[in-house]
Amino acid sequence: IYISPPQGITAPNPPKNYRVVYKLKKSIYGLKQSGANWHHTLSQVLNKLNYHSSSSFPSLFIQYDDKGNTTGIIGVFVDDIICFCSTRKLLDKTMDLLKQEFEVKIIEPEADGTQIFLNTRLHFHTNADTSINHITLDQAHYIQRVYVKFYGDNVNAAIVKNPTPLPPNFYFNPIDYPLEFANNKERAKDTTRYKEIIGSLLYI
Repeated sequence: IYISPPQGITAPNPPKNYRVVYKLKKSIYGLKQSGANWHHTLSQVLNKLNYHSSSSFPSLFIQYDDKGNTTGIIGVFVDDIICFCSTRKLLDKTMDLLKQEFEVKIIEPEADGTQIFLNTRLHFHTNADTSINHITLDQAHYIQRVYVKFYGDNVNAAIVKNPTPLPPNFYFNPIDYPLEFANNKERAKDTTRYKEIIGSLLYI
């Protein structure tokens, strides 16, 4: 893959009448091939501990013991990773391997057993012996944060004032504005806010 010189980079003594390009030595974020390259790199690392990509969901890596029992599960969402292991020893071993190969930030569960991953709160309910009984998921904290960001703390006032993000028949393209909205600058400003709200809802 070849790219044009990045802004601020000047090629030393470029040949006259020739276009200067740079050859990439490794993949960078944003390229069409980046996702496949990252998956291949991560797969090679996890294979060292016998984690293998699921045939039905390639971003899920699973480890089995000699009897075929599942001992480790790693879910990957781009560069966010969540890991479940049958023992603390295996979890530490997995984390040590990842830290050797990549720059890793580990987020441990809170004291009450909750952990947030991709705007989803996981709550680990344990037994008396601290073993995990079951896990519950919710996004209440994220929904609350989004609501307060756009509507404030007064729920009733926000509902009355903002029954919908924008009035019916509102157009984003200024050329297509109906006459009654053509000179309404305040409503024109709402286009950005509307898009932010829709963007936030995509994660729910």
